[in-house]
Amino acid sequence: GKGPDSGDRFDDSDGVLVFFIDDLDRCQPNRVARVLETVKLFMDRPGCVFVLGMDNEIVEKAVKAQYQTIEGFDEHAYMDKIIQLQFNLPPIRPEHIQEFIQQDLVTRSDDNPILRYLQDVSETVEANPRTVKRFLNTFAIQRSLAETRGFLRDGLMDEDLLAKWIIISFAFEQFADSVMQRPLLISELQEAIREADGKDEGLPEGPQAPPHLREFLEDPRLVNLLKRGKAFPSDEEEISVYIHLSASTQPRRATAADAAEVESE
Repeated sequence: GKGPDSGDRFDDSDGVLVFFIDDLDRCQPNRVARVLETVKLFMDRPGCVFVLGMDNEIVEKAVKAQYQTIEGFDEHAYMDKIIQLQFNLPPIRPEHIQEFIQQDLVTRSDDNPILRYLQDVSETVEANPRTVKRFLNTFAIQRSLAETRGFLRDGLMDEDLLAKWIIISFAFEQFADSVMQRPLLISELQEAIREADGKDEGLPEGPQAPPHLREFLEDPRLVNLLKRGKAFPSDEEEISVYIHLSASTQPRRATAADAAEVESE
């Protein structure tokens, strides 16, 4: 075909070359800058189209970090020179998450306790298809482990409560961490909520609420989840079964203590 230096105007009737670059925001700042600089080299080439999938705010921060030594550098102006047409994806709504979960579970099982908590999952678990998929996979694995070990058959676990615990561990990490340290915390919080409902009063607040429950009672999503479905047992050993089972499949996040241990080594 005719080259760009032939003097003729480019004709895209034979097609164009499209480059798709996804998850650019997941790269290190220096790599983000290198990719964008490479894109700039080809921007004026006829027949080349670049489609970038990214979180614009994160990419701008990466660019700013890379060129912070340049006085007066404007990351917004830099990106404006590269991005010629921008499409913003609409936020994922709770009903979209519910539909996604229903479609996924149809291929696995018709009788899944997660279906009884669709509203809770869609309102509490991060509205991201990857996270929701990881949540569903985690529940499937833990349910399978519970069946294999006979926990469900012998009545040591209830799959409804297993589903509720997985939601808690994904959506309320601070509370889940506290329960792992003190299993009875979940039954105490549950009891405080049910007592308030029984008296037809609002939840205890401020000085009226036990100090160790106060911050959790202030989260309406957690309160609504614990109100729904079956109640967790009040026996520490029975609660611990759920905690110990989930520990094998839950991601362990680095803590300050971990960092200090690494430094000491």
